[in-house]
Amino acid sequence: MRPRSETSFFGHPRGLFILFLTEMWERFSYYGMRWLVLFTFLVKLGELYPSPVGLSLVTKLAPARIVSMMMGTWFLSSFFGNYAAGFLGHYWERMTKDVFFLMFAAIAFAAGLAILMILRPLKRAIGPEHDM
Repeated sequence: MRPRSETSFFGHPRGLFILFLTEMWERFSYYGMRWLVLFTFLVKLGELYPSPVGLSLVTKLAPARIVSMMMGTWFLSSFFGNYAAGFLGHYWERMTKDVFFLMFAAIAFAAGLAILMILRPLKRAIGPEHDM
């Protein structure tokens, strides 16, 4: 007999998992929802990857007595970012699509410039022992 870890996936038989994936592929293909699942997956990855790194940086740079408040500020900034995304999403029907996506490209470009502008002071705050 093979070990259980070779024949199961999260406690279920591998064949059942393949059947589930096939059924989901058929349903999403029929309704044209693959793009929605993929987009949601990419958005979640974009939210999850910077969070531990940012919280680690906040913990390292904040004074010891206000670390928890600074971590709360990190989460608050995430809230405002999600709120701004929802607010800008209202313009989807009010603007032409090329202007809408150009607006997001301009916002991304401005955010990139802002990050480049604070990179040097941030490196000085971190210190020479931690290279970025």
